[in-house]
Amino acid sequence: WTYLDKGNSGKKELIYELHPAANDSNKNTISGDEQVLNYLQSKSIVGIQDRHPAWKPFGRDQNDAPWAGQPVWARTNITKSQHLHNHHHILLHNNIHNDPNDGAGGIRIPNIDISDGNCTTTTMPKTPSYVSLHGNEALGMHGKHLIRVPTIRPLLEDDWFVRQIEEARWRLFVEEDERNQKSLNTSSGTLVLSNRNLSEDDFHQDTKLPLNLHSLDLSRNRLKCIPGQLFSFSGLTFLDVSRNSLKGFPPEISQLTQLVQLIALSNHFRLRQLPLEALASLKHLRMLDLRYNSKLKQSALTTLKDALQPNNPHLEIRCTVPLPTTLQHQDSNTKLSACDRDATLLQSQLEPLSTPQLCKRLERSFGVFLNKETEEAYDRELVMKTLLQCYAEHGPRQVRYEKGIPVTHDRLSALQLELEAIPWPTTTRERPKIQAEYYMILQKPGSGTPDSARTRKETAKLMKFKRLFDLAVETMGEVDSAFADCFTALAVTKNFGKSHIMV
Repeated sequence: WTYLDKGNSGKKELIYELHPAANDSNKNTISGDEQVLNYLQSKSIVGIQDRHPAWKPFGRDQNDAPWAGQPVWARTNITKSQHLHNHHHILLHNNIHNDPNDGAGGIRIPNIDISDGNCTTTTMPKTPSYVSLHGNEALGMHGKHLIRVPTIRPLLEDDWFVRQIEEARWRLFVEEDERNQKSLNTSSGTLVLSNRNLSEDDFHQDTKLPLNLHSLDLSRNRLKCIPGQLFSFSGLTFLDVSRNSLKGFPPEISQLTQLVQLIALSNHFRLRQLPLEALASLKHLRMLDLRYNSKLKQSALTTLKDALQPNNPHLEIRCTVPLPTTLQHQDSNTKLSACDRDATLLQSQLEPLSTPQLCKRLERSFGVFLNKETEEAYDRELVMKTLLQCYAEHGPRQVRYEKGIPVTHDRLSALQLELEAIPWPTTTRERPKIQAEYYMILQKPGSGTPDSARTRKETAKLMKFKRLFDLAVETMGEVDSAFADCFTALAVTKNFGKSHIMV
């Protein structure tokens, strides 16, 4: 930051400057928001080092005033067409707080008249000057232009940063379109809302969708039911709700009279929650894809064909039907529980991973990408075979031996007393395949869905064994404080049998 004299008026304007590196004599200082923006947005990657002493005169030594922090050029509530710069700037930083007087990000916006949070300007200058947002106005940029980075989660979730960026883009996208009373897509009638972390609560009466909507992709979200608003779009011909948490279709599906393709693979569908009469009324339907719904097997496929195809012989219905036992690959290792597998075998160590996790390992470790538009990416046997072949071609894996870290005698004694005090005969037997006389899992507070019936049940169980849980957490913290902060569940057993693989 530096001050720029404004002619003979005696006034000074606070501007941002980029100075060339000390060993770079070929570049000039870049002054002012416009020049800085032009430079940044003309590059794919730019490395910038903070010059902390320069912050002090402008407030960084006074309660860490965020307006004097690292600049973030925000999109304001004027239409996109009025913006000289349409890039979406996001600052991801650990020093971002829900406090108007503390934080690392300095929000910069075009210097236009703002009244009650709405821009009232009717013209946009060719080279607008910029001002900093203060206080609660700056806080309003959280989640869109400012994202706080926690210490542990990004280390545990390798796609954490990507998800935060996508969610920020979605929030800004929806906000701008709602503000300008625009639909969520162009006039093409095709709307792709895949992988947006959407739930049915994100669709409400005021949500504006294209009036001519005919193709809608809602795959890879968090939907537990299909938003009722969608059934008013009778011209819809394509609907993809794959990879959500749906258990069935509502009877209102019959209102989508022009539907040609209905794709709903990888959900939690059950036959009794499929309205057969409503589906049979869809005369134009040519594809009903229900693959990879674990409860829909051969009997469900037969029932669906008997109910739907007599009046619609061109309809193709897909379910995942396992091969007859005599044709299955006879590999006893894949049929064993975790405690019975040979832990020295690579396949045994990979079996606990889901099929999508196996695909991700293929992609990231070996650069092998399976076609997700075909069966191969969902055929677990094929995916496992491909991954094992990649490991075999890569060569033998390195074996590492890790020694445990001893725990103090006092902690062990306290833990043993609590374990011996557990009234095992009255506790519910969990995970019966585990070779143990008794077994239970205590969930860490905050690891489940808030206010759900399951979370309430787990919380009640945790409170019953709270002293044991607290001692276990303290013991973990003594050895590995980072793990003690991030673990989600604690398994407690009695007379635990053969060791097995934990993932």
